[in-house]
Order: sequence, then structure tokens, then C-alpha cells
Amino acid sequence: MSMLTVSENGNRVLTVADYEARIELYKEQIGTGYIGIGKTLIEAKESGAVAHGEWEPWVERVTGLTMRQAQRCMQAAREIREGSAMARLEMSKAILLLQSGLDEETREEIAGRADSEGATVRQLREEIREAREKMAEQERESAEAVRALKGQLVQSTGAAAEIRQALKKAEQERDQVAAQMRASQQGWQARMDEEAGRAYKRGADEGRMAAEKDAARKVQARLKELQAACDRAQLQAAEARQKLTESEGRMAEEKAAKAGVQGRLKELQAEADARAEMVTRLEQEAQALREDLEAAERREEKRSAQMAKMQEQIGQREMDAARGVRASLGGEMDLGAAVRRFLAEVGMLPQMGAMLSGIGESERAALRVHVDAVSAWARGAAAALETIGADGAVM
Repeated sequence: MSMLTVSENGNRVLTVADYEARIELYKEQIGTGYIGIGKTLIEAKESGAVAHGEWEPWVERVTGLTMRQAQRCMQAAREIREGSAMARLEMSKAILLLQSGLDEETREEIAGRADSEGATVRQLREEIREAREKMAEQERESAEAVRALKGQLVQSTGAAAEIRQALKKAEQERDQVAAQMRASQQGWQARMDEEAGRAYKRGADEGRMAAEKDAARKVQARLKELQAACDRAQLQAAEARQKLTESEGRMAEEKAAKAGVQGRLKELQAEADARAEMVTRLEQEAQALREDLEAAERREEKRSAQMAKMQEQIGQREMDAARGVRASLGGEMDLGAAVRRFLAEVGMLPQMGAMLSGIGESERAALRVHVDAVSAWARGAAAALETIGADGAVM
């Protein structure tokens, strides 16, 4: 095991003994000392103070934890930020929240309530389950919104296709009318040229010329009709171009909306993938978490058994002390010796301080009964002494 003491620049660095002393200090902080243990383990590992092959034996020896539990402490130290409500929870509850798959804001809300209300592991697990169900409901709503957007996109695409088809049909009709007008003009012009040539060749036949003039008037009337048809076709073409312009504008708007929808779809898909990955990781760690929780419950049962044994020992000691007092009263009264024996046995109780916060309410109530009994005895003894005067007479 490496015993580093001085860095290359001459500044003192922590030794293995320093890390061990710090871990012992955090072990005395019942409930939340695991974060300090995790930070110390991270710092010790990164410093290289412990040789690589001796890391796991050293961790188990110094912390009294399994490697899995030590890794949980290091995880908590990395992921629980300073001032977080989760830092005030016991390790089993904090790890349960870290591996719940919930976002940080939700975890902080649940941790704050658990700390203020003193929630048990079972109550905390139930609240996490409710929060995860709420998150799943939000995911379902997001999926429904995605499906609705896809439906709108399909409808917009269909409408655009219908508009393009109508424009294509209008352009075809316009081209047909223009072709008919050109063919009609060319045919009537050819016929007029032919009839005029024949009339000039036949001489000044007025009757034929009148007929030709009449034919020319008919041709001109037909030309006017064709010109009117051409004008109408041009008007229709202009209207079709206007509709085309409006349709292109709508298509541009729909294209922009489509791009927005596709961007939103990508965002929702990314969120869905992240949540799926989170659920997969949660399922993978569920078994390990259950093992840790079961170990925590076994430790709580063991601690309750220890407290019951302590209460039994305290009761036995009280009975022994009472027998000693009765024996002293039967012979020579040595109250000072009895008090000194009592203080030697339970005099550490007022200095236990934060250690008592780690026991259950029922254990604290039992201790409080014993303390009240001692207080009542002290008050009765003081009252008895005040009834005796200076001359020994009862007052």
C-alpha cells in the first residue's frame, strides 16, 4: 500500500492514514455520512495513495462495506450536488431516487417531501412509482401529438397534389385552345388567299366578287369569334397563373410547416429514445437496487434488535442498581457509590447527541421512559432530603 506524504512541488498530500481517519469520521455520521465516504473514496482512488491491486481489500476493511455498497456511495457523491435535498436522505433512499429514471427537478421535490415528512423506503418507492406513471402518461400524450402532426402533414401533402393536378389540367386546356386558334387562323387565311386569287383570275365578275366578299365577311366574323375565344383562353390562362402563384405560396407555407413538423418529430423521437434508454438502464439496475434495499431493511431489523437488547440491558442494570440501593439501605447507605455505578453504566447517554437520531421513534420513546423515571427519582430524593432538618429531625 502506497504511503504518499509529499507531492513533487513540496506540498503535503493526504496519506492512506488520513483517508482512513476521514472515513471513520464520516462513519460516525449516521444516515448521511455515506456522501462524505464516497467523496473520500473518489479522492483516494484518484490520488493513487492506494496501490491498484489493494484497492478493494482496503475499501472493505476501512469502510466495512461491500464493493457494491462502496460504489453506491461514490455514485451518490458524484451525482448529488451540494445543497440538494437528496443529501439529507439515507443512502438507500438517495440511491433509490438516483436510479428512478426521474428528472432532477422531480427527484428534488420528492426528496424534499421525504426529508420533511420522514418518509419510509416503502413510501418513497410508492411516490417514485406514481411519478413514473405520470411520466409515462406524458410520453403517451407526446406520441399522440406526433401522430396528429403526421396526419396533418399527410393531409397537406394530398391538398398540394390536388392543386398541382388542377394547374396542370388548366395549362393543358389553355395550350389546346391556343393551338386551335392558330390552326383556324392559318386555315381561314389560306382559304381567303385562295379565293382572292381565283377572283382576280376570273375577272370582274361582280356576282362572284359579292359572294367572295360575303365569304370574306364570314371569315372575318369567324376570325372575331376565334379572337374572342383566344381572349377568353388568355383570361383563363391568367387566372390559372394567379391560382398557380397562390398555390405556390401555400405550398411554400406548407413546406415550412412540414419542416417545422419534421423538426418537432425529430425532437420527440430523440426524447422517446432517451426515455427508452433510461427505462432500459432502470430495469438493468432494478435487481441490484432491490438487493440493496433488502440489505438496508435487514440492517434496520438488526438495529432494532440491538436497541431492544440495549433496553433489556438497561432494565437489568436498573434492577441491579435498585437491589444495590436496597442492600445499602439495609446496611450502610453508600448513595455516592450507587450513583457512580449508575453514571459509569449509562452516563454516556447525554453525549450521544446525533447518534440517537439514527434510532426509531419507538426506541427513543422507550429511552425517554427510563430517563423520566430517573428524573422522578432525583426529584423525590431531593424532596426527601429537604424534609430533614439540620438536627436530624423531620420537618
